[in-house]
Parts: sequence; C-alpha cells; structure tokens
Amino acid sequence: MEETVALPRRRPRKPTFWESPVFIYGLKIFLGFIVVMVFLTITQCTVKKPESPTWTTNLTLPLVNRTYQMPEIIRKIDQPGIDIDSTGAVVYSVEIPLDTILLDEIVISPSDPTPVVVQLSDYVALQLGAVPPTSFDINIDFPPVDRFSWATISAGGFDVIFVNDFGVPLDTIIGDVFDIVNSRIISSVSFPGGLAAGAAETAFVDLAGQTVSNTISVNLHCFTPGGMMLSLDDKSLSAAMMYGSGVTVSAASGIIDPTNAVFDNIFADIDLPKGFDSIQLVNAVLTLEIENAVNFPGFLNLDITGSNGQLLNLADNVLPGSAMSPVSTYLTNNDLASFLNPMPTSVTVNGAATLGDGVTAGVVTSNDYIVSRIKLESPLEAVIGQSTFTGDIDSEDIEQEDIDLATEHILRAQFLTSIVNHLPLGVTIEILLSGDSSTLYSNPQLVLGPFQVAPGEIGPDNSVINEVSSENTVTLDSLDVQILKNPVLYSGQIITLQSSNGIPVKVTGSDYLTARGVIQVEYRFDGDF
Repeated sequence: MEETVALPRRRPRKPTFWESPVFIYGLKIFLGFIVVMVFLTITQCTVKKPESPTWTTNLTLPLVNRTYQMPEIIRKIDQPGIDIDSTGAVVYSVEIPLDTILLDEIVISPSDPTPVVVQLSDYVALQLGAVPPTSFDINIDFPPVDRFSWATISAGGFDVIFVNDFGVPLDTIIGDVFDIVNSRIISSVSFPGGLAAGAAETAFVDLAGQTVSNTISVNLHCFTPGGMMLSLDDKSLSAAMMYGSGVTVSAASGIIDPTNAVFDNIFADIDLPKGFDSIQLVNAVLTLEIENAVNFPGFLNLDITGSNGQLLNLADNVLPGSAMSPVSTYLTNNDLASFLNPMPTSVTVNGAATLGDGVTAGVVTSNDYIVSRIKLESPLEAVIGQSTFTGDIDSEDIEQEDIDLATEHILRAQFLTSIVNHLPLGVTIEILLSGDSSTLYSNPQLVLGPFQVAPGEIGPDNSVINEVSSENTVTLDSLDVQILKNPVLYSGQIITLQSSNGIPVKVTGSDYLTARGVIQVEYRFDGDF
C-alpha cells in the first residue's frame, strides 16, 4: 500500500509597484520622449508653426483664332467691286451707268414732191370769148412724200404754194388739206384776199401734235368773176408742197436725219475698295455697252476723262434695236495702262451716239431710248500699293469672381501669336483689345503688335504656291494684364497688306490668312488668398 506524503505549499509573493505594467509602460514612453528631445537638441532643429501650401498656376485666354478664306475676306471687308467669278478667280469690276437718252429731237427732211398743175379748161368753158363768173372745185392729189410713210409730228409742217396762171382772178380760194391714207382732214387753207391772176400765195399747214401719212391732197373751192379770154390753152393753176427744213417727229416710220443722243458732262464716281487708291490693274478690260432701243443704226463717239486727267476715246458703230427688243453693242478696250495708272476715282463722259444715217429706213417711237454703261473688269492681278482694312470683332467672356488672383499676383504674362499667310502680299497685323466694342478701333485699351509675316511663296504665274508663317511672343506687364478685368473682352485686327513693290501679283480664290493669339498668365497661388 502506497503511502501519500503531503508536501507543504508556499504562498505566492505579492508584486510591488515598480513591477507593475503601468510603471513599466510609462517608463518606456518617458524614455522615448527623452530620446526625441535629445535628438532634436543635437540637430538644433525647431518645430515651426504649420503653413499654407504655395504653388504657381497658369491662366490661358484664347483671343484670336481666325482663318480668313478669300471668299470670306471679300465678304467681310464688303468693298465695292471685288468678287469671285465663276472660275474661282478674284476679280475687281466697276460698272458706271450713263444717262438714258430719249430721242426727242428726231428730224425727217422729206424731199419736196413734184408740183401738181391743173388746167382751167377742166373746170370752165369760154362763152363769147370770155370766162363767165363761175365757181368750181379742184382736187389736187400730191405725189407721196418720200423718207417716211407715217409720222407723229412734234413740231413743224409744210407749205402749200398756189400760183394762179388761170388768166382770171380767183376771188375765193378755200380748201381742206386731207390725209388720204388716214381719211381725215388735217388742216384748212384760205386766202381772204383771193388770188389775183399771175399771183402766188403760200399757206402753212401746221402738223404739230398730229400723226399723218405721206400722201396728202388739197380739196379747193374756187370762185372767179371771169374775164375776157381768147383761149384756155396753157391756162393753169399749180400747187406745190414744201417741207422746207423738215419736221421734228416723236415717232415715225421712214428715214430719219442723223440724230444725236448727246452725253454731256455725265459724271460718275468710281468706288474703289478701301485702301486701293494706289492700285495698278495689269490686265484690265474696259467694256462700253450701248443698249439701243432705236430702230436705226448709229455711230458712238465718247470721250472718258479720268479724275487724274487721263483721256480715253471709244468710237464704233451701233447696231439697231427697238423698244420691245433692244440690241446691245459692246466696245472693248484692253490698252488701259495709261488710263488706269493711277486709278481714277471718278470719270466724266462726253460725246454722242449719232443714230440714223439718212439712208436706212426704220421705225422710231416715243418709247425709244439709248442707254450706255461702262464696265471695268480685271482679274486681281495687279501692282498693289499698301492697303489696310479691319478684321472681325471677336469677344471672349472672362469669369471675374477670382480674376484678381491672376492680375494681382503675376509672375509672368505673355501674348503668343501665330500668323499663317497664303496671300501674295506681306501682311502686318495689329491686335486691338477693349472692353467696349464700340470704341475698339477708335480708342482701344491695349494694342499688341504690329506682327509681320512675309508674302506666301510666289509661283511662275504670280500666285501663291506655298504658305509662310510667323510666330511671335510679346511680354505683358502688370498694367497690360489689367485688360483681363473686363467681363467681356473684345478683340479686333488691323490688317495691312503691304505693297507688292511694283511687281504684279495675282490674288486667287484659294488664298487665305490665319491669325491665332492667346494670353498666358503665370501667377503665384497660396492659401492666404
């Protein structure tokens, strides 16, 4: 049997404060702090107050980004006479209308018809060796008048001349002048004192305001007191019809005398494109169009005098037309070097179109006219002097809430521009900036430039075959950047086309000019603002 021996147990000892976890961990923290302080003391570093961060940033504001294609350049500058034709060529043309001339002084000069002679024996018989007192009627049909078949007379008429070779007096001689074709009386004639034997009397027939034919008769009523007469042989009365210097007509069918449609000191301005005062056109053609609504051929002779004293004469035949179907005759002249250099700003036209040759028959009416216009046209292949025009006005909205961050703390500010030129002329551009579009060109707040770019590369035909470009940088100061304080910033360009220096250049529809420009502002930013 096993014997169990009980061993004595020792009570555990209670730990002291120095052995407690609180003391141990606290001691570690304290020693760590001492180590840090000693390190900082050795390195002589101090702990600074926390500060706001600081950095730089950029503000970029695009102001100009425009490509002016030639059609747009033409449309935007809105200058008279410059356009693009159907072939795509840029042309300069100007049309000068001249006065419309109405033919109100048309003269017809008919030849005098053969006089008509009537015999006394056809109307009376001798009785006991005498002509008894008697009355009788005489009808005198004049031969048709030449040079017109009908005419509306505005002034003039004809004379009827009677010569009494009856051998007896005519105490009464009255009658009517009759238009045979139109079957109407156009006038009356009378001789209150009668017509003595052997005497002649003339009556004027006024045709003003009447339309008459060329076939006229006179129906006379005569009374003779009679007289002694042995024979009626060779006893006659002759009647003659004379138009004298002719009649003025407003309408007629026939042969008119040469009639002048006069162009007397007709003045006309030539609207030159802005800046083209010194332009010299190289291949210009001047065309004179004469629109003839008169049914007679003619001849035109005009002197055109330019404002600089140049003189150009144009003369040629004119084709006949009509009021219902006018016909145009074109006279051209391409030998214009002396007339167009320098380019006149106005012209004065003198001369006349002479219509009717006195031989050719035709019809003229009160609606007939002749009108002329001068047209000068040239491809814009020219010796061009320096010229200036203004470009578009563009605008850019600028947020103003924090704009002072940029304008008051700038480190650097620049205006960067790029110009691409596909024109045959050197170009200078000034950039204008303002917060007021109405005074942008008259009183800008800021002007940048001028910036220059050379002409495009010119080919054998004087047109551009390759573009050229120019890059430019302008430093802006603290005053310049105040322009950004405009809520809306307007920009425009003054574009100067430089002279071609006496060398002809050709502008085409595919030419263009591109301008780009931005403002870049680098400024300091920190948490204090």
